[in-house]
Amino acid sequence: MVEDEVMAPFWMDLGERWEIDAQYFKLWPVCRWAQPALTAVSQMMSSCPEGIEADAIEHIRVETLHESMRLQGHAPASSDEAQYGLAFPLAAMIIRGRLGACEVSGEALHDEQILSLSQRIEIVEVADLSARFPAEILSRVHLTFKNGR
Repeated sequence: MVEDEVMAPFWMDLGERWEIDAQYFKLWPVCRWAQPALTAVSQMMSSCPEGIEADAIEHIRVETLHESMRLQGHAPASSDEAQYGLAFPLAAMIIRGRLGACEVSGEALHDEQILSLSQRIEIVEVADLSARFPAEILSRVHLTFKNGR
């Protein structure tokens, strides 16, 4: 069978190049650029045997790349805004101990605890992380507790 020349470019690398290698998978149902900060907080939560109490948090500073800094999203009006924000999903993860569809939709959007913690989150761009984008999508998260820790 002779391959049509129009279709040949689509099959030339069959078995050599895999489209799945060019994809990424998100752990949480929010924007890709928010994922590194969520990963950092998830790891902090896992490494604290006593857990992270939201009421004990004075301030959270997220240092990130320009694209991620633009997400902000402290008080989303809709599920779409929550999914394309950073502050709200981060606060929801800390308050609820998880981040799934229920944390970025419905009644969660009006949860006073999540909204309160979200307001204590500062998201700033830092040059060294912006310079590494798009090859790397990175964030640093600093938690400051009311006890000074």
